[in-house]
Amino acid sequence: MAVHLEKDGDVFVLRLVGEGEHRFNPTSMAAIHKALDEVEKSEGHVALVTTNDGRFFSNGLDLAWLQKNPTQLLSFMQSFMELLWRVLHFPVPTVAAINGHAAAGGFMLALAHDYRVMRTDKGVLYLSEVDIGLPLTPGMNAIVRCKMSPSVFRSAALFGTKFNGRDALKSELVDETGENIEATLAAAMTKAKQLAARKWERSVYKSLKLEMYKEALKALKEGGMGYGTKAGAFSRM
Repeated sequence: MAVHLEKDGDVFVLRLVGEGEHRFNPTSMAAIHKALDEVEKSEGHVALVTTNDGRFFSNGLDLAWLQKNPTQLLSFMQSFMELLWRVLHFPVPTVAAINGHAAAGGFMLALAHDYRVMRTDKGVLYLSEVDIGLPLTPGMNAIVRCKMSPSVFRSAALFGTKFNGRDALKSELVDETGENIEATLAAAMTKAKQLAARKWERSVYKSLKLEMYKEALKALKEGGMGYGTKAGAFSRM
């Protein structure tokens, strides 16, 4: 996964570039953190839009990398949960422009944003873990649970429901939809510019998120691997 950061007025756009699946591995996560560092170092009142090229917003963890580096499983999973932790309480407004499939960890990254806009012509939101036989860690479980109603959470986690754009809007997984790539990004940019124009104090905005998502942030930081390790479910990777 390659990452490109640009600025349009008061809005930073973090783009997952290329036609691949935009999976998370140490290199791609470091690139995202570097982009987030640049946003945090900026001055003034800004917002962040995260979007993608190609068919995938993100297809989640880089399982091929994990299979080649099995001894790094625990540190890898902790690194991913730290990325979610950072985005969940990022000090400026965040909007995910989901222009493709967002599965597993990709779905979680989208949920970590404050707002979500999704295209309706292609792409689904999908927690694939139940179908591929992998558990959610306590932190992953917490970030999903805090962004969904109980019935939608059950459908996503225990049934592996795939939500297209219209289903996602109906289920309140996203805030808006766009009929195609251009419309989706335009709607996300409009939302981000409106949020940046509110000129909120970053420390206050961050503190509100810290309290709002206190339980999820604690689980992401301290929850470890949970039942996945005890059951040995991750050993297949």
